[in-house]
Parts: sequence; C-alpha cells; structure tokens
Amino acid sequence: MNNHLDHISAMANNVGYCEAVEKLLAIEVPERAQFLRVMVCEMSRISDHLFLLATYAHDIGDMSVFLYCFRERETLLEIFTELCGGRLTNNYTRLGGVGQDITHATMMKLELFVDEFPTIVEELEALIDTNRWLKRTIGLGQVSAEKAVDLCLTGTSL
Repeated sequence: MNNHLDHISAMANNVGYCEAVEKLLAIEVPERAQFLRVMVCEMSRISDHLFLLATYAHDIGDMSVFLYCFRERETLLEIFTELCGGRLTNNYTRLGGVGQDITHATMMKLELFVDEFPTIVEELEALIDTNRWLKRTIGLGQVSAEKAVDLCLTGTSL
C-alpha cells in the first residue's frame, strides 16, 4: 500500500490509507498491528519534524542544527529500513495489519533512540536559542487578530 502521497511522511500516509479502506470493508486489525502502526506513525512524525527543522535551519544559514537533525532522522530511517526494507517510500502497512512484526534488535534500537532523544531536543533548543541567525526570524509573520479576520486567514496562516 505505498500511495506516495508524501514521501517525507510515507509511513503515516500508508497507515491512513489502510485504515480508510479497512473501515470501508469492515476489516478488523489485530491489536499488535494497531500498536505497531501507532509506533511507526509517531516515528514518522518525529522524522518529519526533524526534516522540517533541519531544512528551516539550513534556509536561515544554520548548518549545525541541520546536521544534528539529519543525524537523528537517519536513525529513524534505518529503523524503517529494518522494518520494511525502505527508507522513504516504504511498504510496511498492509490491509488488515502490517508486513511483519518488529524484531527484538530493532525494538532495542528504537528504545535507545527514545531514551536519548530528549537530550538531543535539549541540545537542539540550545543551538537554536543562542544562534546568531535567530534574529532573521524574530518578529516576522505577525498578524493581528483584526487583520487575520480581514484577510479570512485559516489553518496554518491563522
């Protein structure tokens, strides 16, 4: 079920697609597979945020944050590869479940990532909060409530 809606978030997109079809066809998914789907969606979400922060940092001239983020993202992509053989356009979710269970070794890699990630987030925050490029973004994009209503802003813009 590789629908390629968004190759940065392919794992989560595949889960969403399968869940929609399963709902239409009244297919029950085993609890273990549901757990694994939530797990890979959260991994995908973290990977997506790292990608966003990395590319944003790069755009404002900060290579350190870019490299830190891609280093951590690489760990998640390696785990995706172990789960299903693909890094970005993967095929793990199946109608009715997932392609295979997670191995103990892969679960240990994920546990290590989860244990170490809060420290990485603190390091990233320290890099960002003290970055000389930060002045390029402070105060940009501010819209008053009145102006937002006048412009009919919704969603992310709001």
